[in-house]
Amino acid sequence: SVSFSSGGFGARYGDRTSAVTNITLRDGSQERVSGELNLSATGFGVIGEGPLGGNGSFLLSARRSYLDLIFKAAGFSFVPAYWDFQLKATQRVDESSTLSFLTIGALNDISFVNDDAEDRFDNSRILAPEQRQYFSGLTYQRSFERGYLALTLGRTYTRFRTVQRDSLDPPQILFQSFSTEGENSLRADLTLELSPRLTVAFGNVAKYASELDYDVTIPGDLRRDGRGTPQPLRVDTSFTAFRNATYAQGTWRFNRFKATVGLRTDYYGFLRRSLRVAERVGLAFRVGRNSEVRLNRGRYHQAPSYIWLMGDPQNRDALEPIQATQIGLGFEHLFRPDLRLQMEAYHKSYRDYPARRFRPQAVLAPSGFEDVTNDIPFGLEPLVSEGTGRAFGLEMQVQKRQSATPLYGLLSLSLARSEFEGLDGEERPGAFDTRFIGTLLAGYRFNPAWELSGKFRLATGQPTTPFITSGPLIGTLDFSRYNDGGRLPTFHALDIRVDRRWSFSNWQLEVYLDVQNIYARTNISQIRWNAQEQRVEDNEALGILPSLGVNIEF
Repeated sequence: SVSFSSGGFGARYGDRTSAVTNITLRDGSQERVSGELNLSATGFGVIGEGPLGGNGSFLLSARRSYLDLIFKAAGFSFVPAYWDFQLKATQRVDESSTLSFLTIGALNDISFVNDDAEDRFDNSRILAPEQRQYFSGLTYQRSFERGYLALTLGRTYTRFRTVQRDSLDPPQILFQSFSTEGENSLRADLTLELSPRLTVAFGNVAKYASELDYDVTIPGDLRRDGRGTPQPLRVDTSFTAFRNATYAQGTWRFNRFKATVGLRTDYYGFLRRSLRVAERVGLAFRVGRNSEVRLNRGRYHQAPSYIWLMGDPQNRDALEPIQATQIGLGFEHLFRPDLRLQMEAYHKSYRDYPARRFRPQAVLAPSGFEDVTNDIPFGLEPLVSEGTGRAFGLEMQVQKRQSATPLYGLLSLSLARSEFEGLDGEERPGAFDTRFIGTLLAGYRFNPAWELSGKFRLATGQPTTPFITSGPLIGTLDFSRYNDGGRLPTFHALDIRVDRRWSFSNWQLEVYLDVQNIYARTNISQIRWNAQEQRVEDNEALGILPSLGVNIEF
């Protein structure tokens, strides 16, 4: 199961200022061994599950993308490849205790075809990431008559090997960043029902980053200060970091009213100002049998990424946890068991946001990076926690579950606005300021054999920053007009899928045709600088993408 909260989440969750996603992987079947095989034009996958010992079960899966075949067929000079896998094993110790192990991992590689000068030029504008990551956790859970205790010992590991090369023959390295981050954690959560009206929860999570290794090289022409002066960076270092969080939360129920109050403290041992306290309050009131109104307010903190500390010797003292104060008002109504409406209005106020000394117009946008020739990557620059911002909006979701009525679907609409101030004190749209996002998913099962489904997506364009078109800094972003270069065109696409199933005594065969962007809309993912032609050009996303697949369940 997956639960998503865009704000107002309780004291149990921390180190996030915007939203949290809680994913609970189901246990495997204890009755018999079963599985699923999937093969399509875009990838393959396998799922297996079954009993383990007398009182346990296992569930495992692995997937491999075939995007490399698609990219080759489309004529791209780079080829990405993705793997991901997961394993969950659960064993019941006694009637009230269980022990479970979970591991989730992913591999990401990219290779290049440099057969000619055009290929080498195209590849010189791509940051090539090689990534290895996994999370593993061992959880002991014990149930009481009126509560439960959960203890989790976990480890998170990520290794990045990121390189960008020039267009020479053979290509030479322009930028490289090798980093390894390994963090161990111990978490304890205790929930007690003191009475039918009062439930309390306490918890603590300690994290020790035992492996933080960074080897970074950025030449001066790719790392310039606000005056255009080259500022090369060479880092080869290792360090460790400790952080801890403790929370307490109480929920009180009285007739149709429910109140939740929580307090959370976070300690960041690798920062100068290391202690933060955050309060959370949530109120809910049931209106009639099928409606509920919710109001919440809370303060939230998020630690700077470890790699940001590598951007300048002063960053460790200049950076603080990002702080957000959130207020939300929500409404939910259940029209019938299979039809639900949810709405939420929110306002989020940010402070202590990392501002960029070399780019005083901007705050740091913690996101992926595609081309180091345009801007400084990964926060590897002087930063200071003096940025501010705000985000506000309205979200609505209507969900129709599959039931006796064979029609199902989900309509999601979002109106939002975000604005931030850097060191120059001028308010500008956020880097990901998408004013409207709409998604409609719908499907209809005609009978046990045939099913038709589709998804329509629409989103207004994000702001852009113009490029400098002349002089010694030609081809770099013009931060004097940061996020003031107009917006990307509106994105929209329609995906259609048709499924045909055959059922046999012990297995099921499914064949499907999936067509993404069926009307071949040319969507622009970004604007970029063409150094060969000395001009700005649009970077187009993939067009129509058909895929034929086979799925076998046994």
